[in-house]
Amino acid sequence: MIGSEKSISTPQPYWNPYIAGIGLGLVLLAAFVIMGRGLGASGAFSTVVSTGINAIDPSVGEKDEFFSTYSNQFSANPLNDWYVIEIIGVLVGGFISGYLSHRIKTTVDKGPNISVKGRFAYAFIGGAIMGMGAKLA
Repeated sequence: MIGSEKSISTPQPYWNPYIAGIGLGLVLLAAFVIMGRGLGASGAFSTVVSTGINAIDPSVGEKDEFFSTYSNQFSANPLNDWYVIEIIGVLVGGFISGYLSHRIKTTVDKGPNISVKGRFAYAFIGGAIMGMGAKLA
């Protein structure tokens, strides 16, 4: 009994990164074959933003070449874009994976010379820069 209780709270080991990379590559290949395009998150943000712009002022989406492509396709509901569903699935799947492997914790990993607020600020700024770079690419 004690051994089984210990295994319930002990985090499971991580996957082999080579096997996980091959699996992710196969999923990406399947996405190209089945859907005709790859897996990306930056398109979901553009869809949500263009839907918001279209709800506030539809003339902006009509005038702007970038947002017009998104507002014409997904103006009724951003959930019509499969990238938005993909991001929701990534969040839900990540939570389920963390729960099943006993890795969900309410701690912040940070170095000794930075505060928790500073860690969140740098993470937000870095994520925003990466998102803009991904969209530009």
